[in-house]
Amino acid sequence: MSLRYYIQGIGAMSPQATWDPSAFLDEPAHYDQNILKSITPDFKQYINPVSLRRMSRIIRIGMSAAKICMTDADLAIPDGIITGTGYGCADDTIKFLQEMLANNEQHLTPTHFTQSTYNALSGAIALSLRCTNYNTTYVHRAFSFESGVLDAMMQIADAPQKRMLIGGFDETDPHHYAITTRIGYYKEEPVRNFDLYTSGTRGTIQGEGASFITLGAERTGNAYATLDGVKTFFGIRDAAKLSTAVERFLSGCGTSVSELDLVISGRSGCVVNDQLLLAVQDNLLAHVPMAYYKHLTGEYSASASFGAWLAARILRGQRIPAAMLPTATPAAIRRILYVNQYMGGEYTMMLFTGV
Repeated sequence: MSLRYYIQGIGAMSPQATWDPSAFLDEPAHYDQNILKSITPDFKQYINPVSLRRMSRIIRIGMSAAKICMTDADLAIPDGIITGTGYGCADDTIKFLQEMLANNEQHLTPTHFTQSTYNALSGAIALSLRCTNYNTTYVHRAFSFESGVLDAMMQIADAPQKRMLIGGFDETDPHHYAITTRIGYYKEEPVRNFDLYTSGTRGTIQGEGASFITLGAERTGNAYATLDGVKTFFGIRDAAKLSTAVERFLSGCGTSVSELDLVISGRSGCVVNDQLLLAVQDNLLAHVPMAYYKHLTGEYSASASFGAWLAARILRGQRIPAAMLPTATPAAIRRILYVNQYMGGEYTMMLFTGV
């Protein structure tokens, strides 16, 4: 019998009120600017107030999401903590560099430096739990979370008793927004988030968030779904090749397009970068219900972690929120394909099955 990978718990912080397990995008937040920031609860619910004072905003967000996930999974100490991020703690990095310039590289405080490292979140989680188990961070831009998931799957395959905590995080940064808008990453004119897919212009909107899953080989009482496969592709420039990649991925997971009940699309609202993904959606995946999420969260490197959170919630509740703009509502949802594109060059697929 082949090993199965169960999502045993989830937690997310995003520009929507996703920390509340009793609600599922029932009252989505609307934005009319191009930078979407996470809606945050009272962090004291999840983090010791003494430790809270010394944490940056993105560390607080990530730590809270991780604590929600672990509580959901009834997990006290994970066998491994893995995080993925495209740009890390960008705000603290900028503050550290600005302080260097302002003080002529003299008398620098260590806080911004220590909190600017990419592994600051995974380290903070481990310190809070006093966990000395496996701990690593992947910085592979849009493949960061997916690399962490693949690492966790290998760890579990080697030792099936392990339960791994995996998350993805990134934060908004006005400096990054200003620089990359010049090359078409983000839209120059303000757009309402629910008008993202009809804007008809180049670029997308910047977002942020932190989402975690607990992965293990055991079907616990709280298991949401199985994660059947993860695949990443770089530099695909042809719609036919992307379609072939989707078909081969599904075949490798023992299924096909005809067996899919839903596709969660990483469409970004950019008329340039969405072209190949839309071509696949309009042809190979034309008869599969489609749902979207980047108008809710904005675009960021680790947004696939939020895609995994969405798939788990949908499979557990058998409901697609209207806020995800579904093209159809299937009577039953058993298999979900997540397909993402990031800035037109990096593509990801993940397959989820209900339990």
